[in-house]
Amino acid sequence: MAQRRTRARGREARTRGTDGRGGRKRRRQTHLAGAAARTDPPTGVHTAPGKPGQSFCARAPPHRAVEEGRGGAERNPSLRPETCQREAKAAQGAAQQALDERDRTLAQLRAHVADMEAEYEEILHDSLDRLLAKLRAIKPQWDKAALRLHARHKEQLRQFGLNPLDL
Repeated sequence: MAQRRTRARGREARTRGTDGRGGRKRRRQTHLAGAAARTDPPTGVHTAPGKPGQSFCARAPPHRAVEEGRGGAERNPSLRPETCQREAKAAQGAAQQALDERDRTLAQLRAHVADMEAEYEEILHDSLDRLLAKLRAIKPQWDKAALRLHARHKEQLRQFGLNPLDL
């Protein structure tokens, strides 16, 4: 019974294009290649992590049909160089589009920050202007209070027989 289930899973995996064991690894490699395409600057030939100069198609993991020698490119059109080049160009286009989108978003955020900075600067200047106006209005009262204190201290010094100018 367990062997039947195992065989059935193997058939299902083959129909999906994976062998059940290496499928996860191939998906991971494909995911990493796509992530590299999004982060690397676009170049003339799409290259993902691998040997230098090795094309994306040359690094593609072999499919089960190729491993068993059953006509790889004829049975699996994704192994054809034209298809790989088209996929590489599409991935490169998608990566460029993502970079353009990121640049547009950054430009919008920078403009928003500049607007906020100008607005807060205006608020700060208004607040400082109001504070200075209040200080100017209260300054004559401070001057009067300071003159009164100065005169009182001078009088107290004279009461003790001291000359305020000698101090």
